[in-house]
Amino acid sequence: MFLQGNETVLHVAKTLVLTTNNFLHT
Repeated sequence: MFLQGNETVLHVAKTLVLTTNNFLHT
């Protein structure tokens, strides 16, 4: 349960970073 939640947080954080990078580069 903890690992699954941690993976979800990491996935969300990764998506946010990618979105921020795309926004800054545009």
